[in-house]
Amino acid sequence: MNRTKYATKMASLLKDNGKLVGLFFDFPLTDDIEKRPFGGSLREYRTYFQPYFNLNVFERCHNSNADRMDKELFAILQKKKPVVKQANNPLHGIKLKDMLEELILQEGWEKMADACRINCFYSNPTLKSSLTFLRKHQWAREKVERYYLRVRNKK
Repeated sequence: MNRTKYATKMASLLKDNGKLVGLFFDFPLTDDIEKRPFGGSLREYRTYFQPYFNLNVFERCHNSNADRMDKELFAILQKKKPVVKQANNPLHGIKLKDMLEELILQEGWEKMADACRINCFYSNPTLKSSLTFLRKHQWAREKVERYYLRVRNKK
């Protein structure tokens, strides 16, 4: 668990594409080891680091101190860019004007006013004044978007 925490912490400290360069001991990690250095294997290290880093170099160290020869791994790890997941947005690509025009045709101003309870739909509504209001007030736009989705899903 400590190794996973280490990998997570190192990734959190680095900027995007930042590099972690280090030496890791290449001998079995056992429960009877009480003092550092703790060991591990290339396979184990990969499982800890691959979720957060691209493993640019992870190989046996060729210039170790004589008493540590063949017991060290040299690594250059580069932090992965975060994958930005886009929510499935059913309104993607639909302009507010198109949405409002469709609602006016299908539902009419009166029904829209009752459903959304937005004043710009009650008193002398026009497409232009409604668009102006909705573009200025996010809360009102969100109400209209939710209403539009309900109407669209009824079809």
